[in-house]
Amino acid sequence: MMLLASCAGSAIKMAAEALNNSCPKQVNEIVTMDCASYADNVMTINYTVDDSAVSIDSLSSVIDLIKNKVMVRFQNSDDMTDFIQTCIEAGAVIQNVYTGKESGKSFTIEINAEDMQNILNCTITPEGTCDTEAGQEVEEAAENAVEQGEDIIKEEMQANDAQMQNL
Repeated sequence: MMLLASCAGSAIKMAAEALNNSCPKQVNEIVTMDCASYADNVMTINYTVDDSAVSIDSLSSVIDLIKNKVMVRFQNSDDMTDFIQTCIEAGAVIQNVYTGKESGKSFTIEINAEDMQNILNCTITPEGTCDTEAGQEVEEAAENAVEQGEDIIKEEMQANDAQMQNL
């Protein structure tokens, strides 16, 4: 069991490094993916939000809605199923940290083991949308960031599977 978690952790670390190599990456007009890392069973993806367009405080007030959008995107992506399963095996969580470019304020969306299991079980129901244009842009950015990261993570997971078969 420990070996499985160790291998899973290595796969997540490689996926984070691959994402990090593609950064910084403009996600939409107000959000940029800055970097990714994996340490202490936490995969962290850092984003900068142009908070001259939308305040971090207003976005953090709809954090549950933004988290739901990210989770729905994961759930609807066949390419992310293996990655989510790997995170569960490693006992890892996924954190998306959104920081205001001007204010330095931030908020974090954390996808934990229970959330990931719900994603795999396809029990996440889409919620409404933000009622502000800027809020909708961040929702869209969250979805776009997941979509852009899918291909990178998929490639790393496939490379890791091939490497494990050669052991």
